[in-house]
Amino acid sequence: MGTMLDEKKLHNLLKRSIREVIESEFEREIKPRLNEIDRILEILEDGVLAQIAAGRFIEIEEGTATVSLENMEKKYAV
Repeated sequence: MGTMLDEKKLHNLLKRSIREVIESEFEREIKPRLNEIDRILEILEDGVLAQIAAGRFIEIEEGTATVSLENMEKKYAV
């Protein structure tokens, strides 16, 4: 009976194995997807900032631009 694992050792072995599987799945499947989501969010953020800048440029050209930070916060929810 020297080769039998007691309940606590078996529990710890299973816990460690489950943790390793979860970590490897995270690294293999989830982490790349999270990185892709981060890249997409950065692209969207850049696009939104570009739209705001383009809108401000048009306002400046038309002479309708405001310099009030309060107005900017209301208009663009900054």
